[in-house]
Amino acid sequence: MFSYTIKAKKLAVGVGCFAVALLACAGGFRFYQDHRDALQTEAVPPAAQAPVQTPGQQAGEQAEQPAEEAALQDEQAQAEVASQQGDAVEQTGELQAAVQAESQQKAEAAEQSQATQPTEEAQSATAKKQDQLPREIDTRAEKLSLKGETAKQRSTFLKAVGIAVESEPLEVLQVRLPSDFDERYTQYNDLQKKSGMDLAKYKGKSVKRYRYLKKAADGEGETYVHLLVYKGNIVGGDITPAAQDTASSPLFVKKK
Repeated sequence: MFSYTIKAKKLAVGVGCFAVALLACAGGFRFYQDHRDALQTEAVPPAAQAPVQTPGQQAGEQAEQPAEEAALQDEQAQAEVASQQGDAVEQTGELQAAVQAESQQKAEAAEQSQATQPTEEAQSATAKKQDQLPREIDTRAEKLSLKGETAKQRSTFLKAVGIAVESEPLEVLQVRLPSDFDERYTQYNDLQKKSGMDLAKYKGKSVKRYRYLKKAADGEGETYVHLLVYKGNIVGGDITPAAQDTASSPLFVKKK
């Protein structure tokens, strides 16, 4: 029994020594590893060491890349839209400029047309003035009759030369032409020559003078129409305003 106890103690001591030795070896190995890591860390420059990224940082960078790409695409899309809008604005400006130019051309054309074409008032005034002027007549082509013995013949003559009068004459006088024409009669005979007539043929002769009231046109004052008749033929006449100091006009102008 005693010998078994001694053996057990020796075995325990041996196991204890072995455990101590094992622990010593483990401690030495751990010290060696720590010392080796420290040497390796000091041997590598800090700049050469690769930065250590955490999983969160890596996920953030991966998330930033699509965001940057989306921002770039958005900027490109905005730039394209702005370019299209700029083109549209430019086209609209050109269209408006073209419309304004066309409107200005039309306005200038209208002004030129108004400047070159007489107004209705001017045309009306011109027509009235032409109505008041003696009519130009080709006596041969129109076969103008100078018969004036009857009222109907005299009315037909007046209508043929474009003169409208009251139906009845205001007065009928017997007038003797002088044998010698003074300046006043000479000027009056020059007026007759415009109608193809010549009172010089009837110097010293008695003629009938018929006075009619001319139908006045708009703006025309009281005017008289005279017909000189010799032996039933109209040999002269005139259109004379009633107002004083106004010139007489021939009954018509013979076309040359």
